[in-house]
Amino acid sequence: MIEILVAFAIMAMSLAVLYRAMGSGIRDVGVLEQREKAVMLARSLLLAKDDVLPGDQGDSGVEDGLSWRVSVLPFSTEAAAARPGAVPLHLVVVSVDWVGGGTPQRLEFRTLRPQRKVPQAREGR
Repeated sequence: MIEILVAFAIMAMSLAVLYRAMGSGIRDVGVLEQREKAVMLARSLLLAKDDVLPGDQGDSGVEDGLSWRVSVLPFSTEAAAARPGAVPLHLVVVSVDWVGGGTPQRLEFRTLRPQRKVPQAREGR
C-alpha cells in the first residue's frame, strides 16, 4: 500500500512539473528533463528496496549526472516494542541531487520498509 502511495506521489509530482514547464522556455525544458530523470531514478531506487536486510545502511552513487543516496535507519514504534515477534521496520530515505538551471536541486522521498527475515539454519543437516 505504501508503494502505491509513493508511486502516485511520484506521478503527481511528474505531472505537476510537466504542466508547469509547458509555458516555459528551452532552458526550463532542460531543467525538466533532469528533474524527470531524478524522479525516475528515485522511483527505481525505492522499488529496489522492497525490504531491508539486517545491518543494511544504504548505498550511494552517481548516474547520468545525478548524485543519489539511499539511507536506511531503524524505525521503532511503541506498538512494535510491545510485540516481541513484530517485524522490525526501517525508514528508507532516497535523495537525488543535481544542478538544474544553474542552481542545486534535490528530491527526497521517505518510506517505511520491513526487515527481511533471514532463514535460520536447521540443525542436524
